[in-house]
Amino acid sequence: MVYGQKPGYGGNRGAGNNFSGSRNGGGNFGGGNTNLIPDDVATVPYKELTEDNYVEVAETAITALSKHVDKKNKPKILTTSKIRNILALNTEIYNDILNEPNETLSDEFKGRINYLKVRMIYEAGREESVKCFVTESHLLEHIRNIQGNRSRYMLFSRFLEALVAFKKYKFKDDEKER
Repeated sequence: MVYGQKPGYGGNRGAGNNFSGSRNGGGNFGGGNTNLIPDDVATVPYKELTEDNYVEVAETAITALSKHVDKKNKPKILTTSKIRNILALNTEIYNDILNEPNETLSDEFKGRINYLKVRMIYEAGREESVKCFVTESHLLEHIRNIQGNRSRYMLFSRFLEALVAFKKYKFKDDEKER
């Protein structure tokens, strides 16, 4: 035992103990899918949103969700209620900004947008399917790109709505299987 180390802590996490080395199971046990894509790795590159491409970017992100599968080869698709909760958080801000005449958003709006980002991070940390969604859609990068600009925020909101629409369209039977 190393000086100052409590008995039973530390040491080698090698063979002969119950540590698997990763939260997702790790090791060679269970015979599951060995080609899993990590939840925090996007399979599509980030693309800045424009009026011309936000629908295409949303469709690509939702299509990419099917590449994230669990050990049983089932896609990690978030439920409609989870994606609607994210949209609901945004809608409250959207309705207030809609009436804002200035192109530069106030500190209050910037703070509310930052809180939206925090809530997305929290939900992503709670559930793997939300993490895959946030990662593939690059939501955190898109929020960062708003930079207090009203037009960029409005475009982000339409992008979020497009994500909800494509999720419902491409995975409409997903809710019945859960």
